[in-house]
Amino acid sequence: MSFPARGSVFLAGAALALSVVAVVMAGRSLALDNQGDLIIRSTTRLVQMSVVAQDKQGRPVVDLKREDFELFDNGKRCPISIFVVEAPGIASQPQSVPRNTFTNQFARTAGVRSAHAVILLDWLNTGWEDQARTRQQVIRMLQRIEPNDRIALYVLDRKLKVISEFGGDTAALLEKLAALRADPVNWGQVEATGTDDASVSTLDGAIFPGRIGGRHHAPESDSPKEEQTFLLDQRVRETLRAFEEIAAHLASVPGRKTLIWVSAGFPLNVRWSGADGAAPHERDYTAEVRRIIQKLNNADVAVYPIDSRGLTASPTGYDSIWTMDRIASRTGGLAWYERNDLDVGMRTALDDIRFTYTIGFYPPADATHTFHKVRLQVRRHDVMLRYREGYYLDRPGEPYPQNKETEVTQALLSPVDSTAIPITIAATRKRDAVTLRLSVDAGGLDFVRENDRWHAKLELGVRFAAPDGNQVGSLVSQTAEFNMRPQAYEDALRNGLVLEIPLQILPNATVLKQWVRDVSSGKIGTLSIPLKMVTED
Repeated sequence: MSFPARGSVFLAGAALALSVVAVVMAGRSLALDNQGDLIIRSTTRLVQMSVVAQDKQGRPVVDLKREDFELFDNGKRCPISIFVVEAPGIASQPQSVPRNTFTNQFARTAGVRSAHAVILLDWLNTGWEDQARTRQQVIRMLQRIEPNDRIALYVLDRKLKVISEFGGDTAALLEKLAALRADPVNWGQVEATGTDDASVSTLDGAIFPGRIGGRHHAPESDSPKEEQTFLLDQRVRETLRAFEEIAAHLASVPGRKTLIWVSAGFPLNVRWSGADGAAPHERDYTAEVRRIIQKLNNADVAVYPIDSRGLTASPTGYDSIWTMDRIASRTGGLAWYERNDLDVGMRTALDDIRFTYTIGFYPPADATHTFHKVRLQVRRHDVMLRYREGYYLDRPGEPYPQNKETEVTQALLSPVDSTAIPITIAATRKRDAVTLRLSVDAGGLDFVRENDRWHAKLELGVRFAAPDGNQVGSLVSQTAEFNMRPQAYEDALRNGLVLEIPLQILPNATVLKQWVRDVSSGKIGTLSIPLKMVTED
């Protein structure tokens, strides 16, 4: 059964070029109607946490059972509803996909679940003099990786860049890394004083040599405090944006993932004096960091900050160390600082994901909608646990505030695809005409039950890009609504939602990027397809 367009474009462009969008499920069409008034929403949600268990020598403890653990949520004991052992396995060759078939899901390999790690060289927040040493430390660590290690290497300078994705050849990766240089950018590094109870920086004595992270002081007249604040703000926002893109990229990978953040960090709070005796100004990033931590936790990504300054970090840089500690503890990672053996810190992060436990529980019925402190203990005195220290509980139906246009635009411009909504596309091409058979994993969507129907609303669209990444033509979108009977809903969970989308390939376009957004949850899935990979029958 076909349905007409519902909704309008919220980004630049005309309506998506769909003469017909067929919704097919298990060999039959889905009825799209609007019956039912009562909306039932779930008021509880499962919280899942990855747990690293080690003995006093740092070796993984592999024989723990569900009954060995006790969990407390804000001091209240909670039963453990899910207990999964994430054990390492023997890697096999990834399963091949048919010709002209593409997916945003990671290649599946037998027996390997918890071994994905992203190394992020954060040159946006690292001084020139530390970059060469950091690069050599990463090379040293990569020379000792094991066959089952799945490592991706990204760089952050002006924006997030992919150097090597998971499954890349190690020799080629080392060659790229040895030749890697940061793009010069006139965003300075702020060094400042911290406090005992918060990460607070002052712009007095800040440094701006015209390159990232330099430590030579510039004359005060050459660096107005307003400009310093603007540049710091840009650095912090670009760093958090990179974290968000990585979390979205790893969202569908099962088990614990690791983000190894090699950086000099940034402060959570900045203060500067007002002119002519005016009250001091302050910029606080706590809310923004909390939002990103929430996204990292939802994707089960633990952050391991590695201080690129090693032992050369000055006491005035402790505010950024405080930020690193906070992000690490809130995601279940470990901050590595005031040491020169950065490769050992990276190796520690990789070792932590070799054997983990996944524990799931439901918040108490009277739980408040705020940050919840979680305490996990094990009935063995010789076991040390590492896990994130808590979670944020949102009100039902009220996800963390977000701007739809900004989120979609960010996902479309990201160099990595978002896997929060699993997407598979089978493409059929005839010259400059292509038909996309888009399959959306219904299990990744937030359906709402209305009486005896299951309802979901999707926004989807396509972006064409030229070889330089610039957009070709207009960015367009379409809305699709589903109101399914129980049997159709069960079929959707088993087989996915399938939509057929005919398109005309625009001149000079080399990449097609499909995006799908779940209106209820705000989750976004994207899939990039190089058009040269779509061959004619």
